[in-house]
Amino acid sequence: MSPSEVLGFIRGPTTQRFLWTTVITIGSKTTGVGNFTIAQDARAQADQHDIFRISDGLPQANSHAFRAVSVPMRNRDTLAAGIDGLQLPNVGEDIMVTGMLTSCAFMYSTDKRNMHCAHIEPTRAVLPAGTNRGLDLGVTLTTANAPFTNDAGAVRFYTRVDYEGLHHVNILGVRRGDGWSLYVQGITPGTSTIVFAKQLI
Repeated sequence: MSPSEVLGFIRGPTTQRFLWTTVITIGSKTTGVGNFTIAQDARAQADQHDIFRISDGLPQANSHAFRAVSVPMRNRDTLAAGIDGLQLPNVGEDIMVTGMLTSCAFMYSTDKRNMHCAHIEPTRAVLPAGTNRGLDLGVTLTTANAPFTNDAGAVRFYTRVDYEGLHHVNILGVRRGDGWSLYVQGITPGTSTIVFAKQLI
């Protein structure tokens, strides 16, 4: 399977089914629209699935170039000031990427044609021993259930509470005729095994 074929499966109508078969890792420091490549990663002996990496860095060997919109990770020491969402475009780029979530939360609006997103990292402040920063952030966000500061629409959260026990999750967005759809892929530690692939919206 070539990188361009993988991108086609991500864009296609069977995104969720495809994410059950192939690990998509994402490395991005871009904010907003940018240039990306997708390429196949070498598999370790213990890996259970093929792995393709999306990157905004230097071109990868045997990669396929494309444009996407990236939701940056941001640290939140306090949520009192509220959170701005990055609005996804309704023309042009039709793929949304964000870095993998290991303890972070992903906040998104429920209007597929007016989609705002934020990738929120737990506070870096020193917390009491035994505190799980990711779980604490998830509880704080879902309890507050506050909208974005730049969009008053309803929001949802995908937090460490939802993927506790996994090494990380990957979140991808695809824009089709009805607007943006978001997908999450859960990965175990060590063996790159896919535990689940779900559509969030």
